[in-house]
Parts: sequence; structure tokens; C-alpha cells
Amino acid sequence: MKNLLILFLFASTTIGYSQTLKGIYIRQAIAGIGDQKELSEKAKEPSVYSYIYSNNISLQELISKGKTTIDTVYIEHLGKKYEQTHTLKKLSKTSYFKNYGENLFILNFTIAGNSTTIKDNIPTYNWSLQDGTKSIAGYSCKKATTTTTRLGRKQTITAWYCEDVPIQDGPIDYNGLPGLILQLEIGDLTKITFKKLQITPDQALHISEPENSAKPVSIKEYEEQYLSGSQ
Repeated sequence: MKNLLILFLFASTTIGYSQTLKGIYIRQAIAGIGDQKELSEKAKEPSVYSYIYSNNISLQELISKGKTTIDTVYIEHLGKKYEQTHTLKKLSKTSYFKNYGENLFILNFTIAGNSTTIKDNIPTYNWSLQDGTKSIAGYSCKKATTTTTRLGRKQTITAWYCEDVPIQDGPIDYNGLPGLILQLEIGDLTKITFKKLQITPDQALHISEPENSAKPVSIKEYEEQYLSGSQ
């Protein structure tokens, strides 16, 4: 096992070349958090995102649309089956924007009619390169891991990246490996996997910065609001 601490400067180490990448990835919930560890079939329904990268800028947008519904989970304990109902709130709009030249990250999302905009520097990660390879969407990928703390919870992240696609980007806000991240495993909660990827050489597209859905807050400010119960 080799450990590599990747400390990259956005303006100098992200590869910029005249190619455009377009893709589709699937975000799949595997398990819930805390008392909601068991997921219903509705909660397990995958979300579909489009992905585009050009000129050191990437944009990801939710294609599938979710809606708020009353969800039911059946749990068996000591030979008895118990029914739990709760409100399932799914994202109806989401976009992730990363401009590596300007070190700018923007997340817009709307859930249950409430919109949020997070605007900050692009997050950085300390990756540890691991042994192991696998094929994803027809591309050979290598393994890396890191740990993060999100909304007060520590998570182990496993990434599968492709050196044949030499850009330091990936789904959501993840980045910083020597190749495009084609799969993410976020603890035992979520898996994100590219299903399609198209590379168009000698073509660069203009990707516009998305308009804010709400008054922007930083990542730290959003987490403080969330943990205080104001989100």
C-alpha cells in the first residue's frame, strides 16, 4: 500500500486541455442514518445526474426529479413486524459547479420547496492510494481512500479513478486524484457510479456559472446552520 498526500494548487495542477467530457452518473442510497438505517424501496430509487467538463470547469446537474412523499418502512424485531412512516424528502433540483481556474465551488439544491446555495473554495482531500483495480464504464480504474467529516459525521470515502482520463475531478465536490473519479463509495451509505462517459477531442465548450438559488453561504456556515437545526 502506498500513501500519497495530495496537496494540489488549483491553477497549476489541474490539467487543462482542449477536450470536452460528457457523462451520466447514478447516485444510489444504500442505507440510512441512525434510526433510519433501513431504507424503503422508494428511498433506494437512484438519482441520475449529467456531467460535463471543459476548460477546467465542471458542471453536474440532477436529471431525475424527486418529490416529497410519505414513506413506509417495515422492520422485524423479535419475530414481530413493525411499521414506521416518515416524510421522504427528495431533491427536486441540484447542481454542482467547480471552476478550478478561480478555485470556486457552487452547490445549488432545492428540497421540499426550500432552496440553498453554498459558495466557497473547492474542497481539498488527503487521498491515500491503495492496491486494487476495477473496470467502470469500460475504463480501468485504481483505488484511493480518504476520510471526511460532514455535518458532524465522520465518513470513509473510497474512490475509483481513471488515469486514462487525466483530469483531477469527480462527482459532487470530490477531486484531487490523478484521473477522473468514476465511482465513489461514501461509507456504507451511498454509491455514485458513472454509467456513460464520452470524450470529444479538440473541442472546448463554455460552461456558465449557475445563478444562485438563494443567498450564498459558505460550507462552514451551512454546516453550522444544519447542526443548530436551522436548516
